[in-house]
Amino acid sequence: WTDVTRLEVENTVSPNDTNIKILFASGDHGDGFPFDGRSNGNVGKTLAHSFYPQDGRIHFDEDEEWTDESYEGTTNLLLKSMSTCHNLLRVATHEIGHVLGLNHSSKENDVMYAIYSPYDPNFNLTANDILRIQQLYGQ
Repeated sequence: WTDVTRLEVENTVSPNDTNIKILFASGDHGDGFPFDGRSNGNVGKTLAHSFYPQDGRIHFDEDEEWTDESYEGTTNLLLKSMSTCHNLLRVATHEIGHVLGLNHSSKENDVMYAIYSPYDPNFNLTANDILRIQQLYGQ
């Protein structure tokens, strides 16, 4: 998002200075939107959720299998098959889009499309994603 806008990102250790707060949690974690976890090894319906710009919270379901790998046949640190894992970068990019103010897109190739698609190691923001974020934050 920062590559296509005037937004700047920096790390901070002080919770009072953060605009985006990330939490890994399971089940009911106090925000009124409990995670469904995994059932019999199957993927849950909700991988993560976030809250539009008012408070910048992003929550990931810690019961899901997360990876930084990019293709079928590799494993993550827990030695789980990629077919049961979700790419954290792809999902985080989508959720950060929400905290920046973007809603879901109806275009399947967009990062902001509502349904998670398997990780593409070459994934990028689409022209539509870029147009929408630049309408909010400029170029």
